Amino acid sequence: MSATPWAPLSLMERLLSAPNHDALIGDLVEQYAGRQSRLWFWRQSIMAIVLDATRTIRDHKFLAVRALVVGCAVLVLFRLFNLGGWVVATAVHVGLIKTEMWATTRYIYLSLLTLQFIALGWIVGRFHRPRPGAFILGVAVLFVLFGTPELLRTTRNAVQDARFSSYFWNIAGALMLQCVGFIFGGTLSTVDEHLDCPKPPRPA
Repeated sequence: MSATPWAPLSLMERLLSAPNHDALIGDLVEQYAGRQSRLWFWRQSIMAIVLDATRTIRDHKFLAVRALVVGCAVLVLFRLFNLGGWVVATAVHVGLIKTEMWATTRYIYLSLLTLQFIALGWIVGRFHRPRPGAFILGVAVLFVLFGTPELLRTTRNAVQDARFSSYFWNIAGALMLQCVGFIFGGTLSTVDEHLDCPKPPRPA
């Protein structure tokens, strides 16, 4: 039997908020060891995380609202500071790049955007320890919902005119990077606690 899939196991260890999450993870690991497939383990892990997040947010509405407020407040500060614009302008000034046009600088902007959302996820996670997973996922879903109207608009434009295809991919890529970066940052906020906690058995 192959080793338990690392990625879904790690996500459960960091994102589950239920008091009995160790028992749940251990149960899934034992069932996987009983000849279940990797796809089954991924599916059960995602279901466990989503159901746990839904239940936790429902039972702790104030903390969920606080997580959204903290996330939006820090995001506004990031927007006001405009790190991407400052880095690009500095790079042009010192001669590292020749122009501030999007075609030249998009990877700089997207990289800095991802780093900002990793930091944002870490901040929200630190404010909602010891089990911030549900609130991290809740805020990430809201960020996706906020970006959906623009994504739908660019999708419609790209379908009607192929010239808008690159703009669609830029918007879709930025939204994906924001969501993944935010969740990744949130999981980083639990690393020190995770190292101190006993892990469920992993079959060889």
